[in-house]
Amino acid sequence: MVDKLKSVIRAGLLLSGAAMAVTLFNTKAYAEEGGMIPYLAGVTVGIPTAAAPPPGLYGSDTGYYKPETVYNGSGKATPFTVSLYDQSLGLFWVPGNHILGATYVADIVQPITYDSTTGFGTTHSHFGLFNTIVSPINLSWMVTHHLFVSTGMNIYLNDGTYRRTAPVNNGFNYWTFEPTAAVSYLTRSGLDLTIHGAYDINTANHDSASSPNGVYQSGQVLSLDLTATQQIGHVTFGAVGYIVEQTTNDTAAGAVVPASPFNSRGNRTEQIAFGPLIGYNFGGPAITFYMTHDFRHINNLGGNTFWLRLFTRF
Repeated sequence: MVDKLKSVIRAGLLLSGAAMAVTLFNTKAYAEEGGMIPYLAGVTVGIPTAAAPPPGLYGSDTGYYKPETVYNGSGKATPFTVSLYDQSLGLFWVPGNHILGATYVADIVQPITYDSTTGFGTTHSHFGLFNTIVSPINLSWMVTHHLFVSTGMNIYLNDGTYRRTAPVNNGFNYWTFEPTAAVSYLTRSGLDLTIHGAYDINTANHDSASSPNGVYQSGQVLSLDLTATQQIGHVTFGAVGYIVEQTTNDTAAGAVVPASPFNSRGNRTEQIAFGPLIGYNFGGPAITFYMTHDFRHINNLGGNTFWLRLFTRF
């Protein structure tokens, strides 16, 4: 691999782990219970996630600011607005071992969030921890000198800040198991074309205020992060985006969540967003800024999200 390709791979630590869920985490996509889905759509864009970096220990800090409006099941704005300030700290380990011909990667991410929700003249806010995300195994294969594929498993622990009666919760009161897969096409001239997929499978919340008997089951969700960037020297630029589609209904007390002025039946979320990206690699540490705009938002938030990612090798 030439130096330029190595630098791209290095900046793209196989974030199928914890989906860098850095994270991180989408703490307030408005579907599922309380308006949350576990995976933060868009968190891996700008990274060739299918390609594992060279052996070593890596760290990341990903933050975003999301001042947006809540949209209902018809895609129309509701009286609610949300401001999210999220920060995720991650550690990623590439020991240099191989399994089934693939490079092994493990990671752990701890998101921290401050969320504020306003509706009908009342504002509620809370600072706390999102569920810790651990990824015990991620495997990356180099199919050709340009084509990489990966697969992994993220686990969202049931340890986030949660209280049944709280108007705003930072974490979930359930576990999530999230298989991931990615494909990256990288060239020696610095082109990165990557698709990263994550599929959330949730356990039930048995202490929910959104269900008459306290049992709320959030549906399963597919998220796709999309990257098309070009690196020239130390600078990377391009277009990124994501697509979210909930595949099963939410249920409360065993019944499908009914429609309301704020959500459609089943509370299924859909979201499509795109935007520009620019980054700079300092020859080790790298910084990336990107902005995404939601063009489709069903049972979800809509607006602009501003992202900043710091990444380095220790």
